[in-house]
Amino acid sequence: DIILAHKAQWYDSTIDASHLQDFKMNESTIRNSQIFGVHLQDVEIEKSIFQDFIMRGIRWNRLRILNSQLKNVLFSAEEKWSRQGYKNIELENCQLEKVLFADCSFKNVKIRNVNVQNLQIKNIQLADVDIDGNDQFLKAVKLSE
Repeated sequence: DIILAHKAQWYDSTIDASHLQDFKMNESTIRNSQIFGVHLQDVEIEKSIFQDFIMRGIRWNRLRILNSQLKNVLFSAEEKWSRQGYKNIELENCQLEKVLFADCSFKNVKIRNVNVQNLQIKNIQLADVDIDGNDQFLKAVKLSE
């Protein structure tokens, strides 16, 4: 099921060979986005914007995005990484622009209050972490010490 509630918009986008289940959007926009071979399940998007967003072969399970903007963000993975995928992810008050996530695995991860751009995040495994702010985020993805 895809539920577009109060002021939700989804346009100029492509979905290909995806399994969708309980996908809910409220006061959010998905624009100029491509989703290929993606398993989406229990996804909630509230007061958020996805623009020029691309996902390839990534499996999502329980994704929650609140009050966030993802512009020119790419999630990509080779087959061994896409099997690990992303599970139980929450983004809140995040602004991501021109960010690449390549061959990453995130499980039980909460990311809050992050505003970053022009990053390439590769081969990162995160599990059971609560990240609050840019400094914690950059350390977690090994772009800062």
